[in-house]
Amino acid sequence: MGCRPILAIDSCHLSGPYKGALLSAIAYDAGDGMFPLALGVVGSENYEDWVENHAYCYRHVKENFSSFFNRQNIRGKKGKEDALLLLDNIAYARLDIDYNEAFEKLVRFNGDLARWVAENSPEHWAMSKFLKKRWDKMTTNIAESFNAWLREERHQTIYTLLMMHMDKLVAMLDTHMRGTDKWKSVVGPKTKEKLMSNITRSAPITVMPYLGGMFKVFTGEVYLVVDMQQHKCTCLTWQMSGLPCPHVCAVIRTLRHDVYDYIDPCFKVSTQQLIYSGQFQPLPTHNMPKVCEAGTLQDGQGNVFPSLQPPQVRRPPGRPRQKRIESQFSHKRAIHCSRCNGIVIILTMAGNGLDGSAASSLPLSAKTMSSRMREEGRGRDKERCSGWNGDGDGINSLAT
Repeated sequence: MGCRPILAIDSCHLSGPYKGALLSAIAYDAGDGMFPLALGVVGSENYEDWVENHAYCYRHVKENFSSFFNRQNIRGKKGKEDALLLLDNIAYARLDIDYNEAFEKLVRFNGDLARWVAENSPEHWAMSKFLKKRWDKMTTNIAESFNAWLREERHQTIYTLLMMHMDKLVAMLDTHMRGTDKWKSVVGPKTKEKLMSNITRSAPITVMPYLGGMFKVFTGEVYLVVDMQQHKCTCLTWQMSGLPCPHVCAVIRTLRHDVYDYIDPCFKVSTQQLIYSGQFQPLPTHNMPKVCEAGTLQDGQGNVFPSLQPPQVRRPPGRPRQKRIESQFSHKRAIHCSRCNGIVIILTMAGNGLDGSAASSLPLSAKTMSSRMREEGRGRDKERCSGWNGDGDGINSLAT
């Protein structure tokens, strides 16, 4: 097909008349865009997983690491930032020596955090430990984008969801296909931007030719070896990403060659045209089987088929969750005061005789609320007894 041999697999819950989960497998086209390959409706997710060539989403690993950090007796926001930075160094290290160095720093920082890393399968999320080529894709953000793309369709019935998805998918594929005509070079805009960045970073690198297509490059700190015939660099960036790293770009500049001749074919415009050259057959519905009174299906020739039932969903124990658990790394836009530029806190006073829309906004820079507002609020709450229960339900605060 032409897409890179890496898939982002994820699932999301259905919120229409029939509950369940929607599984999806998403690939990357030559322009780093979303190319949905398959989807399926199932009853629920489970924890059964494969091990072979399965790369974990680093964002989820980082969130689990952050939750584990919060349970440790490590104080200070700076300490958490340092721990997350050390985890990034471990995950994004391409060479084993860089991985070991970053891991030793985490051991010196906190032994429990280092033990957590060792016990949570780094071979599935650390770049230097994964056995296959990840193409520098450390997260499944493209699958999350697919779930958000089907936000409205997930509220429909299963049949309506699939029909709406087909029409929406064809429209997106047609847009991507037409967008290929606007490419001004051999590669897409995103790939070209990465290449230009690597070419700029290659300016101070010196190159020394060796025999057999081998070159020694000096970055100002270390020496590296580039094999132009085997498309290899000792930094492993060329092999892992498919794009020439700054060291390779320095060699290409010395040879006066075209940098586009040394990129992986999956990034080229010819591959993009191949990906979107296939046909997508519409689904006719004029001859669809009819539902009989017994619940079976009967086509125009009189053939009877068993009806297709929606997935069986078991209700989990406890009260159903109405709001999804937000990511620890999701940032909300703060509202600033137009006069002092401080962050505004919106306070809704409950049990004050006003409607639910009554609220007061105060800048976060103010040290305290108005004492009059505080005393009046407390007095009314004490009189009514139902406005304040000691658990914070009387005043709901929302910081955005």
